[in-house]
Amino acid sequence: GEFHDSDGSHRTTGRIYKVTYGIPTRRSIDLQAQTSDQLAQLHQHKNEWIVRHARRILHERALRGDDLRQARKRLRRQFQTRGDSVTQLRALWTLSLVADLDESQLVEILDHPNEHLRRWAVRLLVDHHPPSKGTVAAMARLAHSEESPKVRLALGVALRRIDLDQRWELAEALLSHAEDARDTFIPLIAWYAIEPLVELDLHRSLQLAVRSQI
Repeated sequence: GEFHDSDGSHRTTGRIYKVTYGIPTRRSIDLQAQTSDQLAQLHQHKNEWIVRHARRILHERALRGDDLRQARKRLRRQFQTRGDSVTQLRALWTLSLVADLDESQLVEILDHPNEHLRRWAVRLLVDHHPPSKGTVAAMARLAHSEESPKVRLALGVALRRIDLDQRWELAEALLSHAEDARDTFIPLIAWYAIEPLVELDLHRSLQLAVRSQI
C-alpha cells in the first residue's frame, strides 16, 4: 500500500509510470537461440538489458558444461580493449562467471590504470574463498599506494574476508591514509575487520592503533 498503509494495497491508485519518447519500435530478440560466441559479442551492445541477459545465459551454459572456448576468446579480446572501461568491466564480470579467471590473473589487474577495474579485481579475489598469502601481500602493496578511495573501500571490505592472521599488513596499509579519516565509510569498514584482531594479539593491535592515521 502507498505510504505503508496497513489496510492492503489500493488497486485504484498508485504510481506506475511508463516513460517513452515518440513511438518506440518493438524489437524481439531470442537470446537463448544465440550461439555462445554471439552472446559474447553482444557484450558490446548499447542496451545494458541485452548485455546482462547474455551474461546470465553464458553463466548457465558454463554451469551446464557447454563448450565456451570461442566465447571466452572473444571476451578476453574485449577485456584487452584499451580505453573502453565499460566493455572491459562487462567482459571481466562474465569471464569470472564462466570460471575463466584465476587468482594470478586477477592479481595482475590490481595494477590496471582504471580504478573501477582495480576495485572489481579486489572484490572478485575474495568473493568465493579467502585469497592466498601472496595475493594478500599484493593487496597490501596496492593499499599503500592507492589514490582512489573507491579502491581503498573495496580493500577494506575485502579485509573482512581474509584469514585473521593475514590481515595485519593490509590493515596497516589502509590505516596509513590520513585523507580517509573523515570518510563516511572507510574508517568503519576498516574497524569491523580489525576488531577481531584485538583479541588475537592485543599488543600488536595497540601498535597498529598508534601508527594509524585515522
